[in-house]
Amino acid sequence: MTFFPLIFSPAFHARVWGGRNLEKFLEKKLPAQRIIGESWEIYDTNIIINGEYSGHTLKELLSQFPREIGGTLYDGGDFPLLVKFLDAQDWLYVQVHPNDELAQSLEGQPRGKTECWYVVEAEPDAAIIYGFSEKKWQFRGNIFPHSLGFAMRFNVEQDNDVVIFTLKGVYLANQCYQTFTNSICFRLLR
Repeated sequence: MTFFPLIFSPAFHARVWGGRNLEKFLEKKLPAQRIIGESWEIYDTNIIINGEYSGHTLKELLSQFPREIGGTLYDGGDFPLLVKFLDAQDWLYVQVHPNDELAQSLEGQPRGKTECWYVVEAEPDAAIIYGFSEKKWQFRGNIFPHSLGFAMRFNVEQDNDVVIFTLKGVYLANQCYQTFTNSICFRLLR
């Protein structure tokens, strides 16, 4: 039995903030006349398209071979990661990602959420918002459009930047490779 390399069929997701740049830099054929914001590359119900396990999902393979696929720290259940490409041509949502303790106590989720983004391509005015500025004390009570941004930290991004965060928003003209724990997040605004 040979597991690697496994090749998966991606799933394209339309988003109001998306574009058509995934077609350009991934050389993938996107659905016609749709604005695509995400290409999910690796996830639980992802279909394998090569080799002995072609036609099976990652979840099926993981249930048959938990240690071989998930590793020694895998504790069963769903596949803990989601890996995707983003094409952000407009503001995304501002989100807060809970740690393990909050995810379990507030939502009954097995784990919190952490993200890591690799900026594949950034336009000159591209930015990622993550964390708080020195005005974070003003964040509470200001969760309204046009009043929240002053309490957050804006960062102009360039190609090949890497960002790890728990509170974030993304500004237009970023194409990113995103890996994160598959868990709950709380959207504050868009």
